[in-house]
Amino acid sequence: MQCFKRVFAISLFAFCLIVPIVARAQEERTEKSFSVTPGGWLELRADFGSVDVRSWPQNEVKVEVIKWVEGRSRRSASELFKDYEISFNQTSRGVSIVAKMYGGSKRWWRSNDGLQVEFRLTVPQKYNLDLNTSGGSISVDNLTGEARVKTSGGSLSLGRIEGPVDARTSGGSIDLQQAKGRLIAQTSGGGITVGDVDGDVDVETSGGSINVDGATGNLRAHTSGGGISLRR
Repeated sequence: MQCFKRVFAISLFAFCLIVPIVARAQEERTEKSFSVTPGGWLELRADFGSVDVRSWPQNEVKVEVIKWVEGRSRRSASELFKDYEISFNQTSRGVSIVAKMYGGSKRWWRSNDGLQVEFRLTVPQKYNLDLNTSGGSISVDNLTGEARVKTSGGSLSLGRIEGPVDARTSGGSIDLQQAKGRLIAQTSGGGITVGDVDGDVDVETSGGSINVDGATGNLRAHTSGGGISLRR
């Protein structure tokens, strides 16, 4: 009996050591940098993944892509990471990033293997953005330039944008501190909060409240469910 208890205790101890190792998140990082001219474009097309954009006083675009997954061995995680292929291309227009799940995005929706992806992007203070992810939130810091941001599922958060903004999400809230130029903001589910806009404003939500602090141009606001607060 004592022998059995001893064996059981040893087995339990070994199991406790193994579980944290298996459950530990596996991670892979990819870093790229590109010398660019201010006023160019950063374009992203991703099957999924969250996006965080910051600006800095350098004529350089920095890209860091983080992939991680929990509950997998290193070998299994490595195989999964390879399935999500990311390509980088620099042209006279700027920098282009394309991220696709092997076999197309349909494979991702059919079998969610727990893969998480985050794009951390740093651009010159004067730069333009054209970002599209099929699943994930998008956050953009202060920027001088045009911002086109779209996600099929996630929230959109933008700081002070010295340029026109086109922000669309199929499910999530939209927050914008400031824009200079026309603003278009549309969400299929979530509230919209907008600061001062020097230009026309067109905001619409299928379910949520709308708050606009100020607009110098024409203003259109529509919600299928929620209150509307407008200030001039």
